[in-house]
Amino acid sequence: MIGWLSETRSRVAVATSLGLVVLLAASRQQPLAVDARRLALGTDSSAVFLVRGSSSQRIGTVTEQLWTEVRNDSNYLVRVTRSESTVFGLNLDTAVSTWPGLEPASRTTRSGDCVTRMSYRPFRVLVHGCDQAAPAAYALDAEGATVYDGSTFDLLLRASALVLGDSIAVKAFVLPDSAVTSLRANVVERSEMTTTGSSLEVWKVQMDFAGLPATFWIDTESRQVVQQLIDLDQEVQVQTIRLPDR
Repeated sequence: MIGWLSETRSRVAVATSLGLVVLLAASRQQPLAVDARRLALGTDSSAVFLVRGSSSQRIGTVTEQLWTEVRNDSNYLVRVTRSESTVFGLNLDTAVSTWPGLEPASRTTRSGDCVTRMSYRPFRVLVHGCDQAAPAAYALDAEGATVYDGSTFDLLLRASALVLGDSIAVKAFVLPDSAVTSLRANVVERSEMTTTGSSLEVWKVQMDFAGLPATFWIDTESRQVVQQLIDLDQEVQVQTIRLPDR
């Protein structure tokens, strides 16, 4: 659920000194093999906690909805992420990607009264921010590599053929920098995790989201995010824990 993670990053970047995720030295660089058919469609919700040392306080909820639809005779995946918390407020993020390759088509983010719209074109993206009279165009030059939308990085990982020890890197357009940057992740563990009264087999993935370290535990079957931990600084973390299905 990176849409709200991107918003979190923009709010803490100026006030926090962030470290980088340490990747395994023995990892192997793998090309991204994305197939969105690996993803479980539907609605998924997680509780959000603010963690300071041994103290944990629930501050909100984040809900993800995934569905496919046809637009102009082409198939797309739509992801709507709604996050509401006492710390970061209410945020709504809608990302539309091609199906099943997850290349970006459009994205709309809403935070308070501010709405930012992004429309992807070949080799460029148009960004219309809430303080802009007209859209601004940014080049998507990655030397022939596909440039993804940064908010969907977790979807790319979840839709990939994860293998223990693999290191994954993609080029992505990231807000608020309005620039193409490298996003990296490393598959560091496959293990069992007990949550909501049941035992699941999960991938543990460490991520560097443009300087914001995060760790994801991904269900190996449904590819849903069971838990994630985001390091805001050395003392404060944001944690999400998947809620039971209703």
